[in-house]
Amino acid sequence: MYARMTTIHSPRERMDAGLDKVKEDIVPAIRQLPGFKGIIGLVDRNANTGITISLWEDEQTMQQGEEEITRLREDAAKAMKAETEPMVNRYEVAYIEVESPVTA
Repeated sequence: MYARMTTIHSPRERMDAGLDKVKEDIVPAIRQLPGFKGIIGLVDRNANTGITISLWEDEQTMQQGEEEITRLREDAAKAMKAETEPMVNRYEVAYIEVESPVTA
């Protein structure tokens, strides 16, 4: 399994608009991509930072979705009025353990 981590810094007052955009538009679009396995959204309101970690079946499917993900990332950054370019990192998942699915 592979993971793509995107970090976006935005003004605090735009965090909720950005989260709404991610939940309502971006997550449903990502679910349609081949190899999609899950997504985690994190927010640090004190640091004005949002992090999204998307999980992919393998490195190939993660890479195949890059063009669409880039477009969706740009949409999220606009909705959040990002203060800098989103930072993107890619990882091989060494382990994962989830007791049960959690919804916020």
